[in-house]
Amino acid sequence: SSVANPQFIQQFYSESRLHHLSTWKADLKAQLQSAAKEKSQSQLKRKKPAPGARRYIMHVDFDCFFAAVSTLKRPELQGKPVAVAHGTGSGSEIASCNYEARAHGIKNGMWMKGALQTCPELKVVPYDFPAYEEASRKFYSAILSVDGIVQSVSIDEALVDITTQCLEAGGSDGRGISEGSLYREQARADELADELRATVKKETGCAVSVGIGGNILLAKVALRKAKPAGQFQLKPDAVLDFIGNLTVQDLPGVGYSLGTKLEELGVKLVKDVRD
Repeated sequence: SSVANPQFIQQFYSESRLHHLSTWKADLKAQLQSAAKEKSQSQLKRKKPAPGARRYIMHVDFDCFFAAVSTLKRPELQGKPVAVAHGTGSGSEIASCNYEARAHGIKNGMWMKGALQTCPELKVVPYDFPAYEEASRKFYSAILSVDGIVQSVSIDEALVDITTQCLEAGGSDGRGISEGSLYREQARADELADELRATVKKETGCAVSVGIGGNILLAKVALRKAKPAGQFQLKPDAVLDFIGNLTVQDLPGVGYSLGTKLEELGVKLVKDVRD
């Protein structure tokens, strides 16, 4: 644990969260590319959605990935505030925390000193990289079993385009609306999300949340309403009101600095932009 140790660099990388994450990400990306290439051959044989057709995108995300996996082997910690870090020293950084910890004001990236002052009963557990890797692989195995186009976001997060399946269930071209077609499309999207959540829960013992929308942005904001351990489909007739009542900082890519500049222009909510 000291730089005076000649094995320090080797030990650091062997225990480094960022090192493991980058290795996993590269490995999983290669696997996904191979799987996507194989799947594209079968996708080409299917009828592609017409230009302008309705789309259905699922944003799938593990709930508190590190903390959830770490507590699987520690059932006595269920329901208690838990954080994952390399130690309890004041300089340790929290990599992940569960919802019970978040309810006390704990956040990912918080220094341990401040976290323990905020929540003295916080339980701190060490990293378990083999368990994370196993859970991540099972997660992606479930994702790839869905008949859709997959885009990897991280080791515990992915986007899945399920448009073709939904339009086939609706029996329409995705542009017009025949009797009951929209209902059948939306019902199929909910069904696929429910099946995927059940599969991941069975294989990993952990919960994932799923947001469904007509594009990636809508799927991302729907995911926030889906958490924790749920699913939410943002339907076309609800989009304007749902998006409009969000603050601009709720949108991916809009941070404090840009949000402050927009507020100076009188834009606080997304509907202010529309108005």
